Amino acid sequence: MSKRARTVEQENRQFNDSWTEEFLMVPLPAGGMLCLECNTTVKTMKRSNAKSHYEIKHGQTYNQMNPEFRKERVASLISSRQRQQSLMRRPTDDNKKALLVGSKIAYLINKKGKLFMDGQIIKECIEIAADTMCDNEQAKQVFQKISLSRPTITRRTEQLSANIQAQLEDRMKGFLAYSIALDESTDKVGTAQLSIFIRGVDKNLIVTEDLLALRSMTGTTTGKDIYNEIMATIKTKYLALEKLSAIVTDGAPSMNGVRNGFTTLLLNKIREEKISPLPLAFHCIIHQENLAAKILRMDNVLQVVKETVNYIRSRGLKHRQFRQFLDELQAEYEDIPYFAEVRWLSKGKMIGRAYTLQTEILNFCESHGRELPEFRDSEFLNDFAFLVDILTHLNDLNTKLQGKDKLISDLYHHVGGFDGMLELG
Repeated sequence: MSKRARTVEQENRQFNDSWTEEFLMVPLPAGGMLCLECNTTVKTMKRSNAKSHYEIKHGQTYNQMNPEFRKERVASLISSRQRQQSLMRRPTDDNKKALLVGSKIAYLINKKGKLFMDGQIIKECIEIAADTMCDNEQAKQVFQKISLSRPTITRRTEQLSANIQAQLEDRMKGFLAYSIALDESTDKVGTAQLSIFIRGVDKNLIVTEDLLALRSMTGTTTGKDIYNEIMATIKTKYLALEKLSAIVTDGAPSMNGVRNGFTTLLLNKIREEKISPLPLAFHCIIHQENLAAKILRMDNVLQVVKETVNYIRSRGLKHRQFRQFLDELQAEYEDIPYFAEVRWLSKGKMIGRAYTLQTEILNFCESHGRELPEFRDSEFLNDFAFLVDILTHLNDLNTKLQGKDKLISDLYHHVGGFDGMLELG
């Protein structure tokens, strides 16, 4: 470091606000000073330099001014400088705000599961609102800067995903222990999707729970395949098997098979590496609740209702006629949903809707030549009402068991409360 550089640093020179009034100087963010009158930069922030520049360039003019006029002149120069800074900074601020708004809308589109091309429709809606409500043309231009095209939404979604993953990976570095939960299901195009969730705790007892990875499995889905996917995820996320405390699965044979199930293969791997203690293995309590609910066999009611709903919805013309029929009667609901086995809550919703619309369904079917004697049988209707009631409570229990940040004590409390309600009933 040169002697001059050391001197400047050691002097810790700072701008004195009185220099603006006295020498027409203002400080620059990067260091040095700027003359308000001639826009000349004075590199060293030093009183003697400011005074020297003022006396050489402007002293003769300003020293002859009336004191009041001089103050007004200086105030005018300061105001002009501030306006210039505002004009220079405004486009940058507007661009930042437009980028922020675009990112928030992209996040909302993903959260609601909407198509990326919907962003352009949202942009048009924003422009219509701006044209109608904003009189200032400059304000309208700000809204036009918001980019919501499909490629832009795609890019921002990737950026949001990468940011969320980076935050999660940063928190995972501080985990003292973690557990994983797995669920394998098939999407609408027939590809098996393995969802891997993680819950970990750090030294401050802060619990983090999030989706760790979603692995697509295009081939077989045996226990060995799932094991390979999990080990690849653990490796890429730099997770230590020594900190794995529990494994939760959906209870499928490929997960919990005694010989070749994923859990068995993983525990064998941990034993080989002589890691102790072994992580605990659990069957997901929500899957257990769903399996227990299947013990309720009331096919005498369920089969009749399913056949009736399929009769109404299987053909487009009949379905449209049924909707129109409900609209003419001003029924409580405008349609009846399908039942899908993979959607656990859909059975209760379908049964409940059918029970509410039983009179309308009966009249519609009979008017189209389909007899429903069960819907006139009091014993059947009693069983129907019981099934609606019990499925409503089971759906409510299932919903309570779902969600983030639920401890096993919370889940046990909900299940115990449901058992107690059944005993009282």
